Amino acid sequence: MQHRTVPTASSPSRADGASTGTTFSLPPRGGRLHQLLRWPMIFLLFLTGLTCVTIVLVAGGRSGIYSSPPPPKIALLFLTRDNLAHYGTLTRFLEGYEDYYRVVVHPKHPYNVTQPLLRKNLATRLYDTRWGDNTLVRATLSLFRDAFADPAVVKAVLLSEKCVPLKPFPVVYSLLTADEKSWAIYQTWDTMLDEFKQRFQNETNVQPSDWIHHAQWVAITRKHAEILLSPQHDRLYEFRHVYTSDEHYLLTVLRIALGEGDAGLGREVHNRCVTFTNWRESEGGLHPKEYHLLSTADIERLRTSPC
Repeated sequence: MQHRTVPTASSPSRADGASTGTTFSLPPRGGRLHQLLRWPMIFLLFLTGLTCVTIVLVAGGRSGIYSSPPPPKIALLFLTRDNLAHYGTLTRFLEGYEDYYRVVVHPKHPYNVTQPLLRKNLATRLYDTRWGDNTLVRATLSLFRDAFADPAVVKAVLLSEKCVPLKPFPVVYSLLTADEKSWAIYQTWDTMLDEFKQRFQNETNVQPSDWIHHAQWVAITRKHAEILLSPQHDRLYEFRHVYTSDEHYLLTVLRIALGEGDAGLGREVHNRCVTFTNWRESEGGLHPKEYHLLSTADIERLRTSPC
């Protein structure tokens, strides 16, 4: 089993090797749980809907006592219809790290939510979301607003009801807190597929050069969330007729607000995936491939995924 090192406060690091200031180490594991976690725990999941990730390697840990100020948190934000498909997997992933994360959930049907972690972390403002509609943008912004109300949260990750972790919590935490960039797979106008260019509308009051297509599932920093939530940069009304505006709004608004065109966006946003999705084998084109049975090749592909 290959071990991954979590950056410590005395040795800050980034993926590119540059110093980013102070990062925080997670507490060591101990006792019986530590013995269990010496071996990879692999969960094969049979998914029946939109699939983001289909394997989790290890879960669990131990929380420690920290001195003031508290460590930064990551926020896990779920857009759901009601319950999570793999609730037990998520709770095992989070177990023992309660001081390092915040969960917020925006369900379409809140009265059908029965899972305890979700029930006590519902978004303050809920919308009647519809697929491909800008109500999904409003729901996403609602999740950002609640997540960053906690001053310890430094980055928030948007997830679906069927996403499960591909990497253990310490690795996910370290990657997300290693720098101050947001994450999203995106295309600028010059590199964009024609089908995404065709969604552009003049009523958005956006120049084609500012039009961005991005994956719905993103990781957003506090700085960028504050921009997106600012009345100064509110373009929800202008985007009301944009098809699948949830795949255009966030980074288009950020590009305009940050200035300096594609270069400005590139300096502040990693063009990398947050969740694993298989569009190449998509059935019907509107949703990624659904995994009902995983082969050895599938598992290896997920193990080596950059997500």
